[in-house]
Amino acid sequence: MLITTAYTPDYEYLAQRLADSCAAFGVQFHGIAYEDRGSWAANCNYKPAAIREALGKTRGPVCWLDADMYLIAPLPQFRPADVWYYHDPAPLPSVFDWDSQKIVPNTKGVLTPWGGHIAFGHGAKALALLEAWQSLCERYSGITTDEQCLLLALQQMHVNTAPLPDPRTWIFHTPEGQNHGKPESWRLL
Repeated sequence: MLITTAYTPDYEYLAQRLADSCAAFGVQFHGIAYEDRGSWAANCNYKPAAIREALGKTRGPVCWLDADMYLIAPLPQFRPADVWYYHDPAPLPSVFDWDSQKIVPNTKGVLTPWGGHIAFGHGAKALALLEAWQSLCERYSGITTDEQCLLLALQQMHVNTAPLPDPRTWIFHTPEGQNHGKPESWRLL
């Protein structure tokens, strides 16, 4: 498993902490520096492109971790799948409505996959999902989040998924990074 992240200059010190934690546990790491794209959402929408780049660096699966996270334990065992992801523990209060192109109340209680950590294998289905996610992120950059684009891609495609092993057992989300650069309304996106 290769851990990857992408980071803007103001996240470089956090990405270095992630790289150091990977080294401490003997995990391969690939970081991608890039220039700020103008907004928190636009920066986050770069994830699928970065994951595609990282997949070109290894024959095994790639696990994306946000730059403001780091490993606190060795990587857990991943069940066989094409894609592994984690849902937020509770439904977000708002979701993006693809028909109206607006943020609306989440009346259906839809659980959203968290884009902060997700893993992709090299299988054709995983790569097709990654391509669809990237296309949606590019099309809706600045309008909605990478998580909402991932949710739509997962709903549209038939991919063998498995839950990401409980992140609380092997990942720590740094307090200084949790809200860094996010707009006040980020919880509603």
